Amino acid sequence: MVLIEGIAFPVGKINKNGWGIPSSERDNAISSLLRSVVRICSRDNEHGCDLTEDPKGEIGRVVDAWSIDDDIWIRAEITDLVAQQKIVEGTWEHTWSVFGISESLNEGWVEGYENRSVTLVRNPAWNEATFTLLNASHGNPLEKDQLKLVSRYSILETNNGGGTKPMSNFESQQETKETEPEMNQDGKMRIDSTQLASLQAENQKLKEDLTDLNISFETLKKEHESIVMSAAERIPAEKVQEMVDERAKKMSAALMNEWKEEQEKNRATEKYTRSAMAAGLEPDLKLIKNMSSEQIEKLAASYERIAPYSTSRSFNITYPDENGKKVSSLGKWNEAEKRWEDF
Repeated sequence: MVLIEGIAFPVGKINKNGWGIPSSERDNAISSLLRSVVRICSRDNEHGCDLTEDPKGEIGRVVDAWSIDDDIWIRAEITDLVAQQKIVEGTWEHTWSVFGISESLNEGWVEGYENRSVTLVRNPAWNEATFTLLNASHGNPLEKDQLKLVSRYSILETNNGGGTKPMSNFESQQETKETEPEMNQDGKMRIDSTQLASLQAENQKLKEDLTDLNISFETLKKEHESIVMSAAERIPAEKVQEMVDERAKKMSAALMNEWKEEQEKNRATEKYTRSAMAAGLEPDLKLIKNMSSEQIEKLAASYERIAPYSTSRSFNITYPDENGKKVSSLGKWNEAEKRWEDF
């Protein structure tokens, strides 16, 4: 594990990009930093993967955040193995930059700030945005003023001058030899007789446990079947027949109701067709396809009220002219007002 710590940004200071975080946003900044990830993007666009929220660029996460005077400090855990190596070796600069969103920007000051990530960059927007390496000692809590270093690749320890002293290659190789298993020439692990006997005993114990589990399963299965059969036997035959008859009646009633509705719908459809044709209209079977028989009956009745006017008056309606002569005209039926209207 590699831990890094430093100033994320100062509050109340405009950065090189022309914006800043006022002291009023201190709490928002700290709380959202605790939910932020650590990323590194491409050299060409150092915040490119932040804009797309690309998870492939994530190398760790922020684990703590606090403020000292006007500076917001954070501590981050680097979990990516390659990133750990590059940070410890100094391949990547120890500078970073925050990336976030805000509700608005007022004369360069953000309002409603929410931090989303902390990104390793070469040229941070604030000069103060730098970090140092820390070490989480085994079994001991990490203090903010520690300057020890650790990585998965080599153990770094503090010397008297406060710097770091990596283990020598010889020491590292010796430690590796003590922990690595011995291998045969064909690349297979070498196991002595004691280890073999222990593995065989463990394997036998696993087989016995599996057998016991199978027996328990079969026992529970038989008990379940016995309970089901016992429950069935406790129900009298008359009750069973009564349940069957009741179910059959419900099914028969449902089928009968469905058949009746179909017959009524067929009759209503015939009535609708006749009334529509009598009214001089083209029957629209698609219109009534999803209607109930009652709805179709109402539609047919409305067409029947139109039919007398359509057949007797629609093409031969007479009105008196100024000389008292009768002339013909065309019109339409107004269903809402129940009267005939001239076009």
